[in-house]
Amino acid sequence: GLRREMAANEHYVLAAARVPLPEDAQGDLLAGLAHDAEPDATDSGVPTEAVQALAQELAAHRTLADLCQSYQERQTAVRDIGLFRRLLANEHQLIYRLARALRLAGQPSGEAAPDPELLSAGKGLEGTGDQLHFLRQALAAAADRLRGRAEVLSALEQGALWRELNTLIDAQQALVGRADD
Repeated sequence: GLRREMAANEHYVLAAARVPLPEDAQGDLLAGLAHDAEPDATDSGVPTEAVQALAQELAAHRTLADLCQSYQERQTAVRDIGLFRRLLANEHQLIYRLARALRLAGQPSGEAAPDPELLSAGKGLEGTGDQLHFLRQALAAAADRLRGRAEVLSALEQGALWRELNTLIDAQQALVGRADD
């Protein structure tokens, strides 16, 4: 319900990152959107390394979401359109959770842009099989990266968040894996 709606509208929140906040803004939806001259992750009590890891993961999943959207738009088979729609929905869930965690850590989530090199490499693929292979590799890298950063990211004291992220990435990998069957 609400989480799905917020994830679907994440781009509005990202656009708001470029607009000054009202003085009385409260709540986590707008947390971290105020752009200080020199943001310092230590002010929020979250280690800089953890904030950087969040920002890198957010950028990676924005890239994957853009690719899923692009692949979905190019499909003609209903089965493939549905697959890429589910992959995109899961990526939006990941983006929502990462952006929220970054905002709660006091950092603007709008600055984590998709990786242009990865986006260019992925968008150049034409066949559905090649696209799925590319996504499979990108998701495997994301899973490895996330699991490798578990200790650093535990500084956020949001164990539930990292379990959710791992669950969503595992679901993504399962979707891509089933597409081969």
